[in-house]
Amino acid sequence: MLLLADGQLVAILVELADKGHGEQRGNWAIEAIFGLNHDRIPQTFPSATDAAAWISAHVGGQPFMPMGDLIQLP
Repeated sequence: MLLLADGQLVAILVELADKGHGEQRGNWAIEAIFGLNHDRIPQTFPSATDAAAWISAHVGGQPFMPMGDLIQLP
């Protein structure tokens, strides 16, 4: 899933769907993020919405708008 802010790519989210992820299976992770310090990112999130909300709070604090497989941050 791609997250966009002002038409620019901010992050790429992936669902941990493989059995190899064990207890984390079904959670979401930030595969790539642009413009934020990678050391402060939580390992996983319970949903894509939670991950996008966390990113939104760290990219200007504005809510996001879902757009199909994209999430557009205003």
